[in-house]
Amino acid sequence: MDGIEPMHINLRKPHKEEGNITVMTVGFLMVLGLVVVVVVNASAVFLEHRKLANLADAIALAAADVVDETYYQAHLNLDQLTIDRDAALNEAQTRVDADTRMTFDVVGNEVLVRLERPVALWIVPGWSAHTQVVAEARAQLTVIEPA
Repeated sequence: MDGIEPMHINLRKPHKEEGNITVMTVGFLMVLGLVVVVVVNASAVFLEHRKLANLADAIALAAADVVDETYYQAHLNLDQLTIDRDAALNEAQTRVDADTRMTFDVVGNEVLVRLERPVALWIVPGWSAHTQVVAEARAQLTVIEPA
């Protein structure tokens, strides 16, 4: 037995790795599902915000075009031209849906519009089904005299 080394035999059973792929696949699908929910809901909010911002811009620009004609005819001064607040507000209210809350203010020759609307999220796994979207716009009445 001088030159012979003893033989080591590994009697351990190999690890069974059955089921590990299933756990990884389920985890991956959960992460993928969460990403889909976030992207779909973010898209819904973004699209609604764009619509609301366009509406706020349109209201502000239209309101800035409503000149207080009685003031203008009485003074005939283009430097102090003002916006007819009541006419501009009536025009703005015709453009706003019933579910949209509007804050409308006229300060001198400037119109400030703030719109707020609830947005329904498309995929709602345990979250609130609605969120609020806000858009603001500002327009100013300016007179450019011909040269």
